[in-house]
Amino acid sequence: MQFNPPSRLIRVAAVLSALWVASVPLAVFHPLRVPVDGLRVPLQTFLLLPLLLLCGLMATRGGLALDAGTRRQRWVLGGLLLAMIPSALVAETAATWIAIAKMAAHFAGFLVLAALARFLRVRHLAAWYVAAATITLLASALWTLQQPGAVRLEAWRPHSANQLSFVLQPALLIALGWALRVNRRWLLPAFGLAGLFWLGILQTFSRGAWVSSIIGLSVLACFTLRRATLARWLAAAAILAIPAILVVPRSFLAPPPLEEVQEKARKARAKAPDKPPRLRDEKREVVLERRARRSLEARKQLVESSWHSIRERPWTGWGYRQELDIELYRDPTTPHNSYLALVIYHGIFALALALAFLAMLTATLARAAWLSQSSTQIVALACLASVLVRFLVADFFFASWGWGILSACGIAAYQPLDTAPEADAGKTA
Repeated sequence: MQFNPPSRLIRVAAVLSALWVASVPLAVFHPLRVPVDGLRVPLQTFLLLPLLLLCGLMATRGGLALDAGTRRQRWVLGGLLLAMIPSALVAETAATWIAIAKMAAHFAGFLVLAALARFLRVRHLAAWYVAAATITLLASALWTLQQPGAVRLEAWRPHSANQLSFVLQPALLIALGWALRVNRRWLLPAFGLAGLFWLGILQTFSRGAWVSSIIGLSVLACFTLRRATLARWLAAAAILAIPAILVVPRSFLAPPPLEEVQEKARKARAKAPDKPPRLRDEKREVVLERRARRSLEARKQLVESSWHSIRERPWTGWGYRQELDIELYRDPTTPHNSYLALVIYHGIFALALALAFLAMLTATLARAAWLSQSSTQIVALACLASVLVRFLVADFFFASWGWGILSACGIAAYQPLDTAPEADAGKTA
């Protein structure tokens, strides 16, 4: 049965969806989060409420129905939510209940956006995302430059480089996808944006971001290898290779002597006495550099500690944000792996259902990209591949921006195949 909602509701849905997509990269900013019982919930989560209300209104007007293609996803996400409840019952704090409520909102948001997919233009949403990511990157660079002794590019607060690099990865893939397909008038801006986002990712010194970005770029290349000219591929290779050659070797250099870091910190504070110190203590830069050098050793210890925690409570988990103690880290830390975190927080059943959901989303998007050959769906598949790899080194499955990117990929996955090629309208190889 074909559902045709009123045009004004479609326009409202398009505006709300665009605002929600734009809020995904902005969610990494600490000031744009609302404190809830010790957790800071991004405003992006609250933007889902008007979308849910709009979908309810469209359903009552006979203009919307959940697509049959998402039926299995609905069952899997519902089962995942139920699988999380036992961990909240055994946890000692209310944080797990709040986290489950937050995840429920994102599950509902994914299904709602999948239902709205046939009324939305993915390329317009991609433009909104790139615009917001550009603002995020420039604001982060400005804030970082003002911090004495800054080590890496961060988003308005310490220890936010990984989150910033995560939201920049889809923007890089979108911009590069444009550069390979747009007409000559927009060629230079597209390549410029791609180079800007890649440089921002490199400057976060997040090796997980580097590896997952390369995976996403590889997927993009596999689908578009014959659809772009050799000159554009050479330009793309130069834009990616030159910044990498300049930045990547710095992450493997030995850390500076402690006396040099202390002197640098004292000079920075003397030049800007009114500004808050960027370093919490004079050893912080050395600690960051040494952690980077020993990241593989730290990952090994995290896996071992995670395994011990899983063996003690394999079925119910320990509750949200259960922390681990390892030798290399002075303070307790999270698993830094979304898949391990799912088992530690919520048990084995939660991991199995989450993997089933991600597998179904990947299969649906890959099929849509293969059949339609739409550049927007190919870019979405590349984004999803980079996200799945990034989950191996970060617990972003529980973050609002993580589900924001997954939901955006869901919009592309459930675009009608007969209209998906319209995304390439007006573009030439």
